[in-house]
Amino acid sequence: MIDFDSKDKTIVYTYGVFDLTHPGHIEFFRKCKKLGDILIVGIVLDKEIRTEKDPRKPIMPEEWRFKNVEAIKYVDYVINQKTYNPSNNLISLHKKGIKVDILAKGDDMYQIHGTKTIEKLGGRFITPAYTEGYSTSELIKTVMKRYCIK
Repeated sequence: MIDFDSKDKTIVYTYGVFDLTHPGHIEFFRKCKKLGDILIVGIVLDKEIRTEKDPRKPIMPEEWRFKNVEAIKYVDYVINQKTYNPSNNLISLHKKGIKVDILAKGDDMYQIHGTKTIEKLGGRFITPAYTEGYSTSELIKTVMKRYCIK
């Protein structure tokens, strides 16, 4: 449950899968937190990932991903996000009196949802730069190479 006085606070919202949390994710959250006072992270739910992205993913269940992200010091609140598009969460927060000022998503993403919604709600969209050298996909490939019998 999100409970804070949002008056005079810059609120940043980001979202994603954040499977196999790694230093690239943490650096992304650090960059997002620098954009404002409060960082809210939406965790895309397992069902959506399997339907829209890959039936073999995520590797970590949503409860684990939620706990990992919640433990990161730059993150203030973690909420479930039923779809890849954060628009419902942004609108829901707005209706509760929590005005998200910034929607942030990494510049490595080819498809970014929610940009029109954040602008309609009076906020803006920002893309923090990708942190080179860290990738969940590459981590999975490394594990497969090292530990799978061929």
